[in-house]
Amino acid sequence: MKKSIFLFPIFLIVFVSNAQNLSLSQLLEIKKKNLIEVEEYLSPKGWTFVENDEPIGDFLGYGLFAFGMNQYSGNAQSFLYFFYNKSLNKIRVNIEFQSNKKYSEYLNAIKGYGCKLISSSVKKGRILKAYQGATTTFIVESSSVESSILGSASPHFSIFIFSNSDYEEYIKF
Repeated sequence: MKKSIFLFPIFLIVFVSNAQNLSLSQLLEIKKKNLIEVEEYLSPKGWTFVENDEPIGDFLGYGLFAFGMNQYSGNAQSFLYFFYNKSLNKIRVNIEFQSNKKYSEYLNAIKGYGCKLISSSVKKGRILKAYQGATTTFIVESSSVESSILGSASPHFSIFIFSNSDYEEYIKF
């Protein structure tokens, strides 16, 4: 009994840290789904559907999901935006998170897919890098966010996933 009580907190910590963010292959899998399929995929992994907005004309709609969301503050450990417009055949995925470790994992996975750095910049305290592979482009953002509660800055990361053709249209906008 004592052994199981001791192991449960360890199991919980491992489960939460693994569930916090999805792998890059899971994000690419999400990019192949519609909004309903994304919700069904994310819910069992501990993600909560927050809101959506339908696409109108040439504008993309979106679904917003959160992991580890505080219902009172609206803060979460991670946010995932699923942008879509079926008539334009466009889907984009954006995940925002705060883990340095997860940032390194995503960056290594992007490079592991054979993606090459095609552009980079530093703007308004953010480092932006674009990596492109045969079919997919990733915009990787690294910045800090001031915490009014703690009075210090915490890391903020974002990975935005496009098809290459969609990325070319996006940067022209």
